[in-house]
Amino acid sequence: MRSGRSRGCAHTSAAEITTPILLHGEEDSCWPLVAHAGRLGLATRIGLEDVLTGPHGASVADNAELVRLALVEWTVAPSGCRTTAGRLGGGPEQLGRRVR
Repeated sequence: MRSGRSRGCAHTSAAEITTPILLHGEEDSCWPLVAHAGRLGLATRIGLEDVLTGPHGASVADNAELVRLALVEWTVAPSGCRTTAGRLGGGPEQLGRRVR
């Protein structure tokens, strides 16, 4: 995999990706990684087993609230390499698929 220095993004071709990429964090690393996944267009996951508060420190009621907040964080993160989202298996539809 070649590293892209100009934007801090990894540049790969679709042929080089053999496994889906998922960014996942726990506690203090959770929300920054959700936003980073959004910038890169990668999949992420979140649940009460990972973090008990929202991105600004407020308590959350349940997993559904975490997913809704994560979807906002993923979507509003400034995109750097988001054009590859479909090929990398990520996107907001993946994050919010189980919560409706």
